[in-house]
Order: sequence, then C-alpha cells, then structure tokens
Amino acid sequence: MLARRKERLPLYLRLLQRMEHSKKYPGFLLNNFHNLLRFWQQHYLHKDKDSTCLENSSCISFSYWKETVSILLDPDRQSPSALVSYIEEPYMDIDRDFTEE
Repeated sequence: MLARRKERLPLYLRLLQRMEHSKKYPGFLLNNFHNLLRFWQQHYLHKDKDSTCLENSSCISFSYWKETVSILLDPDRQSPSALVSYIEEPYMDIDRDFTEE
C-alpha cells in the first residue's frame, strides 16, 4: 500500500525479483505473493466485517486495498505494477488453484 502511494510499486517488485534470483529461487516469492493476494481477494471481498476491521486497523480505505490488489494481480505482462511482469515464464505458477493443496 505504501509503495503504491509513493509510486514505488515497480521498484519494490524489481527488488523482490532480484532477491529471488540472488537466492537461486526465481519465481518463488512472487508466485507466493500472487497466490496470497488471490486468497486475500476471496477472503476479504466477501466478508464485510473483516474488510471493515482491515480498513480500521490499517487506516487505509478498503477501496484502496482492493485497487492495489487488482493492480498487482493484473494479468497484463506489460504493466509495470503487475506481479506477472516480474515472473519469468519458465517459473510462472500463478494459474494453479491455491486451494488444491
């Protein structure tokens, strides 16, 4: 949320990508982050009480949360703020249903 407010979301995503490569686990962090955000959508978008608690505890409007998650989950690989832009094709694992496990 704060990275987006400061217009630094692409910078943070690039840093995560570099961290993955330096640890020899390309795609690991960003795929997990993507799956976490998908879970977040399923959980918070259907529970008014939980979304209100999130908004009150973070002092960030729920609409801003939703917009930020949508930006991060954008499937357009050309979007500089989309997670998929930072996961190389051979390591992409975002189409998997995270509830399978």
